[in-house]
Amino acid sequence: MKALFIEEQAVRYIAQAITFQSGEFDDAALLVDFIRDNKNKNIKSICCKESKNWGYIFHKDKTNIYSYVLLDFETLNGFIEKDDNFIITVLQKIFKFALKRWENYPLTVSEKIINDNHAILFPFPYTNLKPFKILINLSPDKQYTEKRNIKCICAVNMGTGQFETCKGASVINIKNIKAEAERICIPTKQEQGESIEIEPLQVTKLNEINNNIEGVIEFDGWLPLLSKKQRDFINRPLKGNERLEGAAGTGKTISLLLRSINLIKEAKSTDTALKILFICHSISAKDKLSVLMSATSPFPDIMEKEYSKQNIEITTLQEWCTTYLGNHIGQTELLDADAQECKDLQFKLIRDAFIEAEDKDLPTYKYLCSEEFVNYVTGSNKAHIIEALVSEISITIKGRAAGDIDKYKQLPRLEGSIPVSKEGDYDFIYLIYEKYQSMLEQLGYFDNDDISLTSSLQLASPIWRRKRTEYGYDVVIIDEVHLFSYNELSIFHYLCRNEKEQHILYAIDKTQAVGDHGLTKENLTKSMKAENGIETHLSTVFRSSPQIIDLAFSVLTTGAEMFLNFDNPLEKINFSFTTEEEQKSRTPIYILSSTDNEMIKESFREIDSLVDAMHTRRDKILLVSTNHEIHYSLEKYAKERNKPIEVLKRRGDYASLKAANKSNKYVLGYIDYIGGLEFDAVVIVGVDKGRVPQYSNDERIIYQNYEWHNRMYVAITRAKYAVTILGNKSRTHSPILSSAISNRRIEVIEKNKR
Repeated sequence: MKALFIEEQAVRYIAQAITFQSGEFDDAALLVDFIRDNKNKNIKSICCKESKNWGYIFHKDKTNIYSYVLLDFETLNGFIEKDDNFIITVLQKIFKFALKRWENYPLTVSEKIINDNHAILFPFPYTNLKPFKILINLSPDKQYTEKRNIKCICAVNMGTGQFETCKGASVINIKNIKAEAERICIPTKQEQGESIEIEPLQVTKLNEINNNIEGVIEFDGWLPLLSKKQRDFINRPLKGNERLEGAAGTGKTISLLLRSINLIKEAKSTDTALKILFICHSISAKDKLSVLMSATSPFPDIMEKEYSKQNIEITTLQEWCTTYLGNHIGQTELLDADAQECKDLQFKLIRDAFIEAEDKDLPTYKYLCSEEFVNYVTGSNKAHIIEALVSEISITIKGRAAGDIDKYKQLPRLEGSIPVSKEGDYDFIYLIYEKYQSMLEQLGYFDNDDISLTSSLQLASPIWRRKRTEYGYDVVIIDEVHLFSYNELSIFHYLCRNEKEQHILYAIDKTQAVGDHGLTKENLTKSMKAENGIETHLSTVFRSSPQIIDLAFSVLTTGAEMFLNFDNPLEKINFSFTTEEEQKSRTPIYILSSTDNEMIKESFREIDSLVDAMHTRRDKILLVSTNHEIHYSLEKYAKERNKPIEVLKRRGDYASLKAANKSNKYVLGYIDYIGGLEFDAVVIVGVDKGRVPQYSNDERIIYQNYEWHNRMYVAITRAKYAVTILGNKSRTHSPILSSAISNRRIEVIEKNKR
């Protein structure tokens, strides 16, 4: 095929239909097949035909061959040889640019008119100086097209480096290909009768449901909306352990949920007993998933383990341990019933233990400690030190050393942990651990690690080994495995009924694992005993607009350049965002206010502005605080001015979101509590130099900077259409945003006091 002609109505249809947004959908794959094999195809409401070595794509019921897109394959060297996702991404970028051009819509920063005849498109996120781009001829054969009022754009070159506009001319004979289009692109009655019309508006509505999963679609209704990778994962028979990996918004949770329902469906069809355990990290996540399961499953008894031989039990790990191993741990002895709340209280107690040790014991211990350790303890930010101590006590002392000080001193150090070298360093940290344990004992509480480690011992006992065939599960499914600690990870494999043939299915986005020192793919699978499993990588983002993903990509790329073993799940992603949705989107903005007080005021003004501009509700916009001081200032400002506000109390606080929705309130969330949520827009407050990340010249706390790249990635990817970031102008911009600013992935606006 020398060239491809796509008339306007086909362009509109393909740009709108969800099943053409990524190469992972069957319809998109068929479209690519036509480009490669030149064989005629009917794909939903469009026809693909070849004639005279030219390809034609047109709508079956309505055509407009006076507005069209051309691709000149003779000048687009190597385009057809690219993979499906590459081809579809490039096509969608060209189609959406064409529609903006024809409708006089504003362009994004990745679409640039360079002169009267040419434009440059950047289809992929980038931060380097030589990004991949497409050269567009805006008026090929101008004398012929303008005389006949023809609107045509033609893709004539692609690649990296500088383009020579003199090579931006197409070799296509515009007159001949247009004449052939008049003959080819006329729907016949037979074709009209075969048409299976799916209106773009309907598809867009379904796509919104896919992005704002509220459980309004039953199992069978989801199938047409899934990518091929998702569908393959959901329909795959059990074959040992499986890892489902993908960036934020790629549909990991809904894929796990649909997989579990499909397994139950198959078991019911053969009347085979099947017990599935679905583990969430927090109570709020469990409650939301239970609602989703009830609404999505075609089986009303799917969560009735007492009455059905095929059932799914949805729980948290802590809840399961205290329920099934409760003879050793009572509910009143838990530091908190919710895992996230438990970790927050753990942080506060370890903070108190550290402050006491710093005041009473450090003056003596510092003569026994290394100079590096003393400088770290006395010169670093207190919050950084306490976060590192939580990890040290939880993972290394309690988990890897089982509380034994001699074993603790012999263990290899984890990457990003506290710098220790002399015995005095170890002794001082162990002293803080003992103070913390003493606090727990005086209060009569056990923390997450106590529960996990005690449970591991019980599950490793001969009694459970004998009982696991009766009380264990055929399948264990874990959502957001990146949020679990090493101690918790070691429990999952014990829950499988068959020790030698276990089925553990888990979803992970390691970039959201804020604060997990030393967590790697190898030690994660080793802890879970889930090595050599099947891996599925989801790469189509359903939640966020391309502009938002560009910003998130810039943030993560900066992290990848600064830190070893830093994951960037956005390196190879595709978008599932229709033209209509893109028109609602905007380039992210970074507002720098003159003072912190003005920044607080501006954040609420920005939310009100977004509500009006997007025709949405206040509860559909998330206000994010980056530290506790800003968090309290935002909350205080809202209450003093009688602004109705709901504050998230834990990660994925579903109850607070429902309360906000009921009364159309503002929603405020601390940055560590917002994972797993989705909003139309996000407003992030307090992002500037010295706060994000907190300033330090000490290279030993580089891991804290690492965590802030993760936090910002999570915060940015909560948004669907718009992201606004606010900072204090006197502090200057956050270094995390430097790449995004220099590459115009975010627009900087400086505000003076009003």
